[in-house]
Amino acid sequence: MPCLALSRRAASRRIAATGVMLAAALSTTACVDKKKEIGEQTILLQQAANGGGVVSQLQPGDPMPRSREARALWVTRRGLGSLKHLADSVSARYGIDVNKPPAAFGTQEYYGNASAHPEVRRYFAQYALYAADMREHAFEWVRGRLQEDVRASHLAGPFERGMLRAYDGKITPFKHAMQTAGNGATEMVALHDYLVSLGGRLHYDGGMVRFERMADMTRAQELEQHARAQFQEAARYAARSEQEGRGQLQELTNLLND
Repeated sequence: MPCLALSRRAASRRIAATGVMLAAALSTTACVDKKKEIGEQTILLQQAANGGGVVSQLQPGDPMPRSREARALWVTRRGLGSLKHLADSVSARYGIDVNKPPAAFGTQEYYGNASAHPEVRRYFAQYALYAADMREHAFEWVRGRLQEDVRASHLAGPFERGMLRAYDGKITPFKHAMQTAGNGATEMVALHDYLVSLGGRLHYDGGMVRFERMADMTRAQELEQHARAQFQEAARYAARSEQEGRGQLQELTNLLND
């Protein structure tokens, strides 16, 4: 009987020791899985920032990570992807590529024979509609998607408030940039119509544009310069916003990888 009691105590110690080792193993595995999830989400976030894989990352097959830190990256990445996906979808709805105007635009042949290139007027007219649509609806739609993902990830509270506060801080400059770009597009339409209206007072010979009246040339130059200034202002906002965003993403990923 004493031998039996000793065996039970020994077995109990072995079971306890096995439990400790199992707990340690599970803890180590969880730590490895967490770092793996963070690494995977960091790569996907960088891809989204570069415009790659945006649509596929928003599909139902985009699983939510388990660790809290990786879920924060998941929410951030999907928010960025939603905005890029929306911009592409809206521009496609208006039949344009906002980064690729018609080939004739900006050439001497276009300025001297604008009536032969109605695609330029159509492009900028649609661009103005695109900019107005984005200004009025983009941020609200993306904000709703962002809130859905935050709540699904169970990261409400300080994380949700901080993310939405940062997001809302970009609304006013974004809308201003869209307004400015829309104004530039509208003025490009006005330039096109003005060049067409000159008719026989504007010539294209030997690869060069020739205005019969200095006042006509001055007016055309003013219209173009003002339109381009509007687009340049919008481009400066986009570059500044992208630079700030990349800096914030780097800080976030550095923090989560520490």
